[in-house]
Amino acid sequence: MKYRLLTEVIFTEPQIATVGLTEKKADVRNIPYVAASYPFNDLGKSLIMDAKDGFVKLLADPTTGEIIGGCCVGPMGGELIHEIIAAMHKRMTVHELAAMPHYHPTLAEIWAYPAEELAEMIPLSPGHFSRG
Repeated sequence: MKYRLLTEVIFTEPQIATVGLTEKKADVRNIPYVAASYPFNDLGKSLIMDAKDGFVKLLADPTTGEIIGGCCVGPMGGELIHEIIAAMHKRMTVHELAAMPHYHPTLAEIWAYPAEELAEMIPLSPGHFSRG
């Protein structure tokens, strides 16, 4: 069992899904992080679907940029969290997620926005590069 990838999904309306650390869990464990979020009410596909409630949030290691947690409260949250599960399984950084292509308009492209915000906050470490 990989507790680092522990995922929870609540099938409400909107759906709620988390993987890895939340801010509260990181605070309790004294794990440093940076976080960024993005609302569904500013995303083209969710506007088309009239599904504007909610947001996504990413947590990352402030030194390496590795993604350590993700949360989705919104349309198809139980499906959308899989992108972050896969990213965390491969120990991707926010730099790599931000560089990954996403089709427009899709719900999944929402993950690029907090990833880009965090990538701007965290400089690439020497010897690391973005695979974009």
